[in-house]
Amino acid sequence: MAFNNMNKLTIIVDKNIFQRVSVHDFSELTHDHLVILPHVLFEECLTTKKVPGSMYLLKKAETVIKAGAFISLSRGKMLEIERDTLQPLDSIIDATGTAQIRDNNIEDLQIDLQKEAQECNRSFEPMVRSIEKIAKAFWGTLSNKDYSKNWRQPGEDNDPYRRFGKWIRSFDKKQMEAWIVKLLPDISPHIQNTWITWQLLRLLLAYGVEWAYKRNLSGQSFDNFNITNDVYDIEYVLCLTRSDALLSDDTKMIVPLVKAIFPQKAIYSELQDIG
Repeated sequence: MAFNNMNKLTIIVDKNIFQRVSVHDFSELTHDHLVILPHVLFEECLTTKKVPGSMYLLKKAETVIKAGAFISLSRGKMLEIERDTLQPLDSIIDATGTAQIRDNNIEDLQIDLQKEAQECNRSFEPMVRSIEKIAKAFWGTLSNKDYSKNWRQPGEDNDPYRRFGKWIRSFDKKQMEAWIVKLLPDISPHIQNTWITWQLLRLLLAYGVEWAYKRNLSGQSFDNFNITNDVYDIEYVLCLTRSDALLSDDTKMIVPLVKAIFPQKAIYSELQDIG
């Protein structure tokens, strides 16, 4: 399966855009661009409780992929490949998964997709729990030093892009190396900033600070706060490490985070804006 076409813009699609854009328009987009549907999009389709239902969305994805789009590797698989090879992952495209969808009906693959999503979440769970601990510890430090009141003052930090930029800048190379030793000690000597693992940790750490900021701002407890959707959003941003542009209109988290961590990447909210 050929997909390394340097002349084509590589575009990541988020679930909101995927839901509202027609199959025809997406199929047209695949003619001149390399369109990638992140693995997390399938996870969200499988777990949706909204109308249209999961099978409608999966069938739509199947049609778009058979028209020329690709599916990405799962976040768990990306980390696994880098861990096993001790090298930065070259491409996020899942050639095998894409071929399976093109050669089969999505209904026949639904159970396999569900199992893969569950396995991905299980492998990802320890890292997410670590970020939760970091966020809680950070919030506790703010409270103990009486900084939390200042965080509730209005100002430029009301802008999520400015906040994420501040959090990202706080995790410089030295800070990142320290966190990598702490969170991934067995492979830490090998991890560089060219790794997807590095970028994922930086995104999760920045999110941990953002989470602490939001909880402090609202005064709500960390208990029973579900971060699943936020983790999904982070994966769309992660896919940009090996892509050129993002199709998203999520101004609450995805777009501000992309602008902060990948300012050179293009962001489109409408298909007609893409050249």
